[in-house]
Amino acid sequence: MRKKYEGLEVIGATESSSVDAIKGFRTRSGADYPILHGVTAETKQAYGVKGYPFFVVINKDGTIAGSDDAAITKAIGG
Repeated sequence: MRKKYEGLEVIGATESSSVDAIKGFRTRSGADYPILHGVTAETKQAYGVKGYPFFVVINKDGTIAGSDDAAITKAIGG
C-alpha cells in the first residue's frame, strides 16, 4: 500500500496486548505497517471507533479528514 500511495502512512491499532497475536496477524495478512497495541477505551472514544475494522484518515496537520465504519454499521443494522 505504501508504494501505491506515495506519502501515505498506515498505522494499525488493536486492543490486544498479545505480541504473539499481533505477530500472527502480521504474518497472515502481510501487514507491513506499525501496529499499536493495548488501545484503550479513551482512544476508541476519541476516534469514534464502534468496532473493527475501522479506518480513520488523518491529515498532515493532525486533524481527522474522515472515517469509515460502514461495514460495522451495515453489520449491526445501523
